[in-house]
Amino acid sequence: MSMSSNRDSESQTGPRPTKDMAFKQETKLSRAKKTFENYDWEGSWIWEIGCAILSVVYLALLIGFLGYVDGKAYLSWQYSISPNAVISVIATFAKAAMLVLVSACLGQLKWQEGLDRTPTPLYNFHLLDEASRGPWGSLKIFWHLRSFLAWAGAGLIVLAVAIDPFTQQILAFPSRQVQVLNETAYVFKAQEFHTKWERSTFQMDHTMQIAMFNGLTQTNAPLEAICPSESCDYPDFTTLGICSSCENVTETATQDCRPIPSPYYGRNFTQKWSDWHEILSSPTTPALREMAASIPIDCHYSTPNGFSFTPKTSSPSTSNDSIEIYRDSFIATSPNTYNLSDIAYISMTKYSPETITYTLENTSVSEQRPEMIQCSIQLCEKQYTQNHVSKNKRSLQPSRTQVLQRIDYGWGNTTLIPIDGKNTLSDNSTYSIDRMSWLGLSMHLTTAFNTVLARSDGRAPPGVVFATILYNSDNITESFSKMAASMTDNMRLGIAQTKVDGRAYQTETFIHVRWLWAILPIVTVILSISLFVATAIVSRGQPVLWKSSVFPVLMGLLQIAPEHEIANVRHLGQIQSMSKEIKIVVEGEDNGPLLFSER
Repeated sequence: MSMSSNRDSESQTGPRPTKDMAFKQETKLSRAKKTFENYDWEGSWIWEIGCAILSVVYLALLIGFLGYVDGKAYLSWQYSISPNAVISVIATFAKAAMLVLVSACLGQLKWQEGLDRTPTPLYNFHLLDEASRGPWGSLKIFWHLRSFLAWAGAGLIVLAVAIDPFTQQILAFPSRQVQVLNETAYVFKAQEFHTKWERSTFQMDHTMQIAMFNGLTQTNAPLEAICPSESCDYPDFTTLGICSSCENVTETATQDCRPIPSPYYGRNFTQKWSDWHEILSSPTTPALREMAASIPIDCHYSTPNGFSFTPKTSSPSTSNDSIEIYRDSFIATSPNTYNLSDIAYISMTKYSPETITYTLENTSVSEQRPEMIQCSIQLCEKQYTQNHVSKNKRSLQPSRTQVLQRIDYGWGNTTLIPIDGKNTLSDNSTYSIDRMSWLGLSMHLTTAFNTVLARSDGRAPPGVVFATILYNSDNITESFSKMAASMTDNMRLGIAQTKVDGRAYQTETFIHVRWLWAILPIVTVILSISLFVATAIVSRGQPVLWKSSVFPVLMGLLQIAPEHEIANVRHLGQIQSMSKEIKIVVEGEDNGPLLFSER
């Protein structure tokens, strides 16, 4: 019986706690729903907090996007919208969120002015309301109010006008050189030189002969680097080449000019001065005989290095009171006195003009010294540094050279090393040339430059007329330098050529972020959030946050002195002028109407 009653008791009391708990939960949900429905969302800062968060998000997006596109090639941007447009959209959203904050803060500050115990002009309400609506109203704040927060809000409204043009200046699109990975750039160099000709001919390779001629006439096109793009760079390299060095010895040479003695019986004068002796022995021209006997026509020149020569004279021309003699216009010879490092050594004499006129006034004066130039041609090592070519410059020029000398004289390859073995231009300054190529170069150069250009017939010895080329050259040193450069290019293109790989570059437009222009949108967003926090702090404790709402004005009562009555005035300018004289405070209980009382 007792057990049955216990079960009944348990069955009656068991469900009750569950119903109570459900009721309590329902009550809590109902209260929460009622609280949510009754919460004054418009009279709180909740929307402004959301805008502050949005402005920070958009600011982060702007900074992240700028960091993403900075330095990227413009061609890699594959979207239809331009990067500037993306920045403009992000900045516009950030500005919109920021302006919501600032406008709400300025709207709230006008009520804060009225709630102050110190009476404030009614006109200030109008100013702050105008400032929350745009830049023009914000500018008025600086002339009529003395509130730091109001100034800050007005300044942000004005600065917001400049955000759009500033953001359009953030991106620039300059050009830069970038390496082209799918292109190959290279130049040629030579560590040794061999010819393709039959070795037994002792002739210089025909391509080298052409290079020699083109260089001497300065018609050679410099060897161009292989560059398949706009510009290329190449590492430093050295190559075997030809160098020339010329010296003008006109002033340092010794001149010895003497008259030719008159002929006498028994002496043979049928040699080189036979034409001159005819003048000396002519019985019909005693005055010319006397003049000719005094003219120092027999000249001898000696250079400091021991080379000497005596110029020849073509048939002289005479008149009643003058004698003209004619020297060979150009004389080039290859003496045997040269350094062992030389392939060839050339001594040149140039008479310009080649005609020398003697009269009674200058009978005993020696002739004007001819131009005397001595040039040596050598195998050398050429170093190329800072090698860069572009559209307008496709060839490379050596930066340093040094002469090479042979260290063995066998019939095979001849080893070449710098004269001063310690001062090398590269890690591998050992070069070689086969014996036949050396002899071909030396013999051809020596033969080609053993020539003369005479006035009598204008002809030079058989072969290329180098005498005419050099005689007409304005700068023999430059002509030999061009010849050496042309022959070096031919060596670099020879059968023993080696490639030096370079890097090809092309111009590309890239995106450059100018971060200084991004300071304005970043700073305005940060300052707007700071203004919002400061406004929220000074507004705490107010029962309602009216912000920019017009309802307080519509619902409130304006109590002012009779002499300041403006209710019936229909002139806006007069109303604004009178409002500057009316100083009020905002009063009213939490549940009562707002009262704008003049004090």
